[in-house]
Amino acid sequence: MTGPGVAPPPRPHDGHKHDFGRVGIIGGCAEPDVMLGAPVLAGRSALRAGSGGVVLMVPECLVQAALTMLPEATGMPLGIEGMMALCVDAMVVGPGLGLGSETRAIVQHVLGTSGASAVVDADALNTIATMADDPWPASRQTVLTPHPGEYARLAKRLGLPNSGTGRKERHNAAIALAKRTGAVVVLKGFQTVVASPDDGVWTCATGGNTLAVPGSGDVLAGLLGAMIAARTRQGELGVFDAAKLAVHIHGLAGDRYAATVARRGMLARELADQIPAILDQEALA
Repeated sequence: MTGPGVAPPPRPHDGHKHDFGRVGIIGGCAEPDVMLGAPVLAGRSALRAGSGGVVLMVPECLVQAALTMLPEATGMPLGIEGMMALCVDAMVVGPGLGLGSETRAIVQHVLGTSGASAVVDADALNTIATMADDPWPASRQTVLTPHPGEYARLAKRLGLPNSGTGRKERHNAAIALAKRTGAVVVLKGFQTVVASPDDGVWTCATGGNTLAVPGSGDVLAGLLGAMIAARTRQGELGVFDAAKLAVHIHGLAGDRYAATVARRGMLARELADQIPAILDQEALA
């Protein structure tokens, strides 16, 4: 296992915030339970990764609360009409989104229309696993980010092998999902696997059980969005390298917390706050 083979996007001395990409976070749920932490954590992570702007698209009744939690972002009411007007360089779809009919409509819109690359995460993945119609191939570049449980649900729906726990099994599972969907796949877990339908497979050597905390996946999703958005601004449209870099940085952020604070008890927002120093470190490597 080696590093991702790609450096963080450069930040010119005279750069403007719009040079560094804009990320849309589509998530949050108002009922039956309120789920707002996930999209806010994803947005915080994207900003910590250097994104030039973050739009939190959440249920209208939660917009004010979301912006109180993350005042550096802007907010929009959740809905298809808003998504059609959303002007971003990458989007993250699914954190805390719930499993209602609106989620299904949003997922169908994302996969069925062209536009900015999309990180498909959490409840968006669970929704795909319940869809009767096959949405693949998608009309835009996509990155799927299943943890083992989400992968199992997708595998059952799409007729793919179980992921198992061994390295070879996880490689085969990630590759199978990538080839079936045409998407880049980030199969999360210890030694996260990143697979491309065309460019092979890579295993992350960073990270450990420090990352096993609620919200860690949301931080990764926002980091992915930021890396894709920055590369898009620079004319680099492939998402495989961006996915490898984000997974590597996410793991290093957990390792840094373990080395400097503690090996347990990390909060997801503290994980996000490790990202700037790690990116600076990797840019100088």
